[in-house]
Amino acid sequence: MIDTIGCYNNTISGSLCDRIIYAIKSKMNSTISPSFGNSSIILDEFGELGQQLSHECLSSVHQKVVEYLPIYEFSKMISEEDIYCTSVRISKHSYDDINNIMSCNKINNDLLSSHVLNWIIFLTEEDEDNVGGEIEIPLFNKRFKAVKGKMILFPTGISYYHIPLNTIKGTHYRASGSINVNA
Repeated sequence: MIDTIGCYNNTISGSLCDRIIYAIKSKMNSTISPSFGNSSIILDEFGELGQQLSHECLSSVHQKVVEYLPIYEFSKMISEEDIYCTSVRISKHSYDDINNIMSCNKINNDLLSSHVLNWIIFLTEEDEDNVGGEIEIPLFNKRFKAVKGKMILFPTGISYYHIPLNTIKGTHYRASGSINVNA
């Protein structure tokens, strides 16, 4: 099995990370539960500001995907013009989340399905107030520390199932989405 996991520091700026979190906290105010549970929210749903932040984030993601395509196993079948990013989902992981959630998108052995890549960007990082919050991809024995602005990019499928590890202290936010191919 070939490791085609891409990891890019500073995919989005720290200030964009902070603005996304601020927008979410402002919009949701005190209605956010200690965690979003096993779900996420769509950034575009936060009006004009959410759409602007989503656009900035997706532009940066698209640039990194173009850099990543040469190491992706299906890259010979995909051109830059064929790819597009889906909406930005934001997830919140707090110290009181009890369970790690294994996440895996459907197996994609061919390009008949348009969802071919996943991406995750850390919006917060590990520090004295926020401990833990790594992402693990067990079959490749890879762990990625929470570093603000860092993006992990990897193919869709069971081989790349990923687990957000428990946040031991504080709260971590992540942006995520998928890369699709025009059929």
